[in-house]
Amino acid sequence: MKGLLKRKKLLSTGLGLFLVSLGSLIDAQPSSAFVLIDTFDADVSQVIDPAIPQFEGDQFVGDNPPVNGTAGFGAAVYTNIGFAVGNERDVSVLLTSGGTNTIASTAGSFATPPDTLTWNVTQGAIGIFTVVWDGLDNSPTVDTTGLGAVDLTFGSSTAIVASTVNIDNNLTGGSTLSFRLWDSDGTIASQTYTFPSNPTTQDIIFPFNAFAVTTAGGNSILDFNSIGAIQMQGIMLRNPTNSYNISFDVVTTGIPFEFSPAIGVLSLGACFGLAHLKRKSKASGLSKVNSGKSEIV
Repeated sequence: MKGLLKRKKLLSTGLGLFLVSLGSLIDAQPSSAFVLIDTFDADVSQVIDPAIPQFEGDQFVGDNPPVNGTAGFGAAVYTNIGFAVGNERDVSVLLTSGGTNTIASTAGSFATPPDTLTWNVTQGAIGIFTVVWDGLDNSPTVDTTGLGAVDLTFGSSTAIVASTVNIDNNLTGGSTLSFRLWDSDGTIASQTYTFPSNPTTQDIIFPFNAFAVTTAGGNSILDFNSIGAIQMQGIMLRNPTNSYNISFDVVTTGIPFEFSPAIGVLSLGACFGLAHLKRKSKASGLSKVNSGKSEIV
């Protein structure tokens, strides 16, 4: 069952990505490629402690009252390349309102469904969920140059794609999902997606050309060819009557497109090629990492 869920993960993402050649994908030499930011998988080959049923990449981070207290924090470190950019994912959660309620963030085998990043918000709570990819620092503080100089445009990518496998329709409209990027020259840019009421499971697309500079560094525009840190943040608003979850199965870059019959068949073929590549790369090390980044080539 777990293997089936893993295969489904990249199938859903492929619907939002245009990978030019299915045949070359199956040969693990696609004419288009992408930067894999995180798969949220458990690295079952690397056991942290044989006495504890936990693997590198698994996380459970929660925050309890007092409200507006210290945020919960946890880091997942990957010693194997190809699972998360920079080989570490820093997660923090902060309950900002909700009395005696709680919020939690889980990943890997701790998540439901497994091998996802799942945010849980209990009835009446408001929470901030933050994920940072900034290299091996074991800290919630953003190291703005921790990734070195990741080229997010690798493979002609034009957007960040956050692919969801579950969004409860109880998720409160007006909740937001944001990405913030730091380049090597100190420029910071961000983009925010606002969830509608009764949201549906989908790929959430963040086009590079829609990022707005919030802090100008050495450049007046963000250099997507030289990214030092990536932050993903959700602000989940209160549902007064129900708890809710949202689960992400992968965050990657890609080339999104509007569906049409002419390219729809090719996209579906690319989905299967992408899933094949993921399975094959785990088995034979075809995931290539340069300058601390995960590039599927």
